[in-house]
Amino acid sequence: MKYFIKNFQINKLNRLKSLKLIQINENDLENILKHLINDPLNSIEIEYRQYFTMLNQPTILILYQILSKETLREVHLDMRSYQNDFIQWPQTSNIKYLTLIHSNLYQFVQIIEKSNKYKSVTLKNFTMKNLNKIPLKSFHLKQLKSFKIEDSELIMEIIQWFISFMSDIVYFKLDGFTNIIENIFKNDQLENLFENKLNNLITFQFFIRFSSNETLINNTIIDSFIQQFKKSY
Repeated sequence: MKYFIKNFQINKLNRLKSLKLIQINENDLENILKHLINDPLNSIEIEYRQYFTMLNQPTILILYQILSKETLREVHLDMRSYQNDFIQWPQTSNIKYLTLIHSNLYQFVQIIEKSNKYKSVTLKNFTMKNLNKIPLKSFHLKQLKSFKIEDSELIMEIIQWFISFMSDIVYFKLDGFTNIIENIFKNDQLENLFENKLNNLITFQFFIRFSSNETLINNTIIDSFIQQFKKSY
């Protein structure tokens, strides 16, 4: 990457529409983004190296400017850049397709409470904790049609809370794990979700991983879960 930055005139990319940066470090990110503030970007993807350190404030401000661009429609962002719960996110944006990696509940709430036009949201390696610390309010997700949680611990209480703001979604995917099977399967939670919240849902995909020991102990719970999918909605 350093060779590319040194030998390629990034400032000449004044018509760049799409940018994808994989396994980048914080210094190289700043050296690239600072030349692209005025480009008509439609999409941007940023994933960091494994041993990534926190972005400095100038780079965070540059990233904020990029995310605020009127032309930007698709964002795939590694949230490790912030390293804390408080993030700088545009008050308004034209982003329609949003993917966040390594984000947490508090960060996501800060994003969706801003005015937005999201049609699709994907959360990967998402940390669901401390719902009781989140102020209860309405969020701007009326245009959302697709919602996915992938490679994350699934906590049904928080998922149900999310869905209460997403009544018009047609595609819903849960892909993750649980340390306690009852957190997902108890009290016909998914059945109630479909019947009472997701009237427009067309496609639902569900993948869950748990230990073989829990499978042996909780066959009754799993059987009751399967029964939920034998009903028509």
